[in-house]
Amino acid sequence: MLHRSLWIAASIVGYMAYMSIQPTLPAYEGWDATTLARLQTARQPVRLVGSPTSTRWNTSHWTLAHVVSRLPASVQMQYAPSGVFRHYDPNLELAQRFPPTSQTQTHARQDVLALLDGADGSYYLNDELHRLAPDLVRDVPLAGLVAPDAASSVMVKLWLGGPRVVANLHYDATHNLFHQVVGYKRFLLFPPSAHASLYLFSRLHPNHRQSQLDLTLPRHKLRAAFPAFADVEETMLDVALAPGETLYLPPFWFHCVVTTTPSVSVNVWTDADEVRFLAIALANPVPYLADLEASGHVHDLNSHLGHLQLFVRLVLSRSVLRTSAALQQLVANQDLYLPRVHVTCGVLTAPTTTETMLQPYVDALVAASFDHMVDVSAKTLVALSYVEALVAQFMAPTVVGSFLIQCIVAPE
Repeated sequence: MLHRSLWIAASIVGYMAYMSIQPTLPAYEGWDATTLARLQTARQPVRLVGSPTSTRWNTSHWTLAHVVSRLPASVQMQYAPSGVFRHYDPNLELAQRFPPTSQTQTHARQDVLALLDGADGSYYLNDELHRLAPDLVRDVPLAGLVAPDAASSVMVKLWLGGPRVVANLHYDATHNLFHQVVGYKRFLLFPPSAHASLYLFSRLHPNHRQSQLDLTLPRHKLRAAFPAFADVEETMLDVALAPGETLYLPPFWFHCVVTTTPSVSVNVWTDADEVRFLAIALANPVPYLADLEASGHVHDLNSHLGHLQLFVRLVLSRSVLRTSAALQQLVANQDLYLPRVHVTCGVLTAPTTTETMLQPYVDALVAASFDHMVDVSAKTLVALSYVEALVAQFMAPTVVGSFLIQCIVAPE
């Protein structure tokens, strides 16, 4: 039986073997005062050559043992027998229904090295560098790597992983400068435009932003379980990172990260603009409600649901191309883990008049948020997240998908 690390490596190599000609990742050489802004505007992944992570960071002398020696006396490590990790947010609405598939364990520093290379499963740990290894912060200067308007969101993270660790396919809403210090990693990348074929978990699910696909599985199993994946599989980029190499990964690019040897990595995250604009939308997600309750237009459950349905439909029509198809795909993804139920929809007595009343609220919200989002795919992902979060304020999270299909899509 193959050792787990060899099995994962063999699975990935086997998966790649059937791919047709792969796109290649360009290299970006040099760095000046305009480079960061150009990278963040272009939003294309590139391998960085001669960036400050190579010329100014003092990490070339780091070893796994050196970094571990700087950790606190005890640390929290993530463990999963399968080796495949999905980020889990216990604060999201469906967390009680879907427990994590990995465990958080506390271990003594002197045990970390053995655990990272153990044969009984997969361990990794990560946290902000200043928390995990404050003595190493001085080796990672940030000059030139953080845009002036992003200073409040910057996060420098330290990652230590064993040779069996796979970070499941997902996206982040951040600009990511990822520097490999010790060992090797592979990034399997898909563009944001692939989102409709990657079977994402709901915004309400604790695995939000994660794909339901496990890229360590053979091709025939992936295609059988997730047929739409065939539409985007040949867009995948396969990027190997060696010690001393840096990847710029734009926001909303999907990535599965495979650790093939014991590894140390450092990355610098800063929020994409979409994060700020989503926060604006969520600050007052139903801006019409107080006014229309005061005027008596919203006065019972039926009128409340009717106005909510129309408001959501109007916001999405302004923000998402092919709104019905996007909602149908969102709920079809949920069907794989959450059954649909019958819900009661609101009925408006004067929908045209109601639309006229709601339109100024829609215009103001969209102008302050979604209209600022240039990337169509990112806007779609964010707008759908907004809608799920909004609707979940007024009903159980288990019925949100059914409400979207039966009350938003069906009447169109």
